[in-house]
Amino acid sequence: MNWQCIELTITADKENYYSELFDECGALSVTTTAADDTQVFEIDGQAGDSWQSIKLTGMFDSGANLDVFLRKLAAHKDIEIRKNQLQDRDWERTWLDNFKPQKINDELWICPSWLEPVDPLAITITIDPGMSFGTGTHQSTRLCLQWISELDLEQSSVIDYGCGSGILAIAAIKLGAQSALATDIEPRSLASSRENADKNYVSHALETYLPAEMPEIQTDLVIANILAGTIIDLAQVLMGHTKPQGQLLLAGILRVQEQSIKDALNGLDWQTRYDDDWVAMLGKKMQ
Repeated sequence: MNWQCIELTITADKENYYSELFDECGALSVTTTAADDTQVFEIDGQAGDSWQSIKLTGMFDSGANLDVFLRKLAAHKDIEIRKNQLQDRDWERTWLDNFKPQKINDELWICPSWLEPVDPLAITITIDPGMSFGTGTHQSTRLCLQWISELDLEQSSVIDYGCGSGILAIAAIKLGAQSALATDIEPRSLASSRENADKNYVSHALETYLPAEMPEIQTDLVIANILAGTIIDLAQVLMGHTKPQGQLLLAGILRVQEQSIKDALNGLDWQTRYDDDWVAMLGKKMQ
């Protein structure tokens, strides 16, 4: 059996429109990649916002009639369209086989739902790869998870700002936090966070909100594993959600951006950790 593959090259701001069009026309899957050779850093919890153009690839059953879909696409003169056939193979099986349990440290593991936990004595977070970012593979996410596992979160409150899959909020709850709020600009990320909370039996402690709907509360720990520019733009928001003597855990930051983060969120007592070109920063709010 063959698969029909339609690939579009579009500007990044049109991704949602064409993704929905793929879905309406029966695409079995839709994937997004950068369309040019520009080096782009992709952060768990934050899609590739700096991509100028993207490739959107939709997979269809070999028998699907795509005439109407192709006519709709042809009406748009600002996109490139390619159609081809792919030979059948067990794509899903290969994809699943490549996603292995990840050891964060002796206390914490990330494991997909179709595999048994590796260490029954450790805390295991069940996360499956999907539409939303955040499976623990990126250095920034690993730095956050390692740091969260070392904090005293007993009975604490947490906000995960830019939650993606909800992995960091879920980790905080499983490591002792009493409650967590997860927020993201993408509704699908909030849905993914709720689904993953169910898988990890922490739904009772997790609430999800779009940023505009976030309650005006302060928590003991605010986590933002997003992009440095976004953290700077949200500096006052993040500070406003942090209790006096509370902490901010920030990641998705390159080493060269560390000082700009400190300048934007001044008055905090900072600790830093590094992994290759990436830095995670833990700041204590003094008042």
